[in-house]
Amino acid sequence: MEPMGLHLTRLYAAPAFRWAGTVALLAFVAFLDWATGVEIAFSLFYLAPVIFASWTGGRGEGFVCALAATLTWHLLDAVFPPQRYSHPLIPVWNAGIRGVYFLSAAFVTAKVKASLERERAASRLKSDMLAFASHELNNSITSLGMGVFLMNENLSDPAYLAGVLPALTRTVEQMKLATSNFLESARLESGRFQLDRRPCELRGLVAASLELMRPFADKKGVTLRSEFPAAIVPLNADPDALSVIMANLIGNAVKYTPSGGSAEVVLVPDSPGPDQITVRVRDTGIGMSAQEIVKVFSGFHRTEAGKRTAKGYGIGLSVVQRLLTEHGAELKADGIPGRGTTFSFILPRA
Repeated sequence: MEPMGLHLTRLYAAPAFRWAGTVALLAFVAFLDWATGVEIAFSLFYLAPVIFASWTGGRGEGFVCALAATLTWHLLDAVFPPQRYSHPLIPVWNAGIRGVYFLSAAFVTAKVKASLERERAASRLKSDMLAFASHELNNSITSLGMGVFLMNENLSDPAYLAGVLPALTRTVEQMKLATSNFLESARLESGRFQLDRRPCELRGLVAASLELMRPFADKKGVTLRSEFPAAIVPLNADPDALSVIMANLIGNAVKYTPSGGSAEVVLVPDSPGPDQITVRVRDTGIGMSAQEIVKVFSGFHRTEAGKRTAKGYGIGLSVVQRLLTEHGAELKADGIPGRGTTFSFILPRA
């Protein structure tokens, strides 16, 4: 059974529920304001729907509710029924003051919510980094140390060395990718990340990522394919960030595809329009539903099938999505449970 807190979080996230709750709160406060007239002031209570909308829907929805609350209060104050003021502009002035007050409350509420979410993400990142350092890194270093010891013991046996070296290479690459994900996530969360745009060539970057993952795919029995255009694909982008993006997407495709399956990287030039290129990474792995895709994009979430298939921390796709956002691109995914997943994004050509 789903925990009550998680159930409520998902309920609050639904747009229909947010707007229904906001309208209901605003209507209730307006009714109380109308019923009591000028004898009891209910202006402060208009903050309830404004704060609710800002907290559950963000600053934009909070601003809309703040303006709606201001208009509702103004209509009840100046129209239903009309009040007697010494000057006709007094109710307009009052509405303006309350509008600024409501808008400020919406802004502050959304800001506080965003700060709390950043703190939670940072705390979660620190916990996972500690777990990574204390468990995964320790295991990888132990494996590397054992591999180096065995190589030193069998320096005269080329066949043995040829068998040990690929395993050591895979371990190093897995360590590099996991470490890179945590570092990039920390930089993105802290706001210190900056793209280093410079001329680069997409085919070479993707081919290098494929070759890094090929030993892992070969060991697992997953076929890696690629479909590249004949001409080079020049970009003005951050090649290091693109390498992290491709390593994550290809690595996930291999990691979550069972033996006998396949993973493919396709570059489609001039698609969907001139001077654009579409990058697709598709696999025949465990797949994901539309609901699961939304959750894994948010970070620190793994599907039940993913947990059963391979180890991980659930931050790779979140890092990919945010790095692409920095490039002005968007990561899209389409999957069917048990039948694979396709990830794609579009970049402008230089």
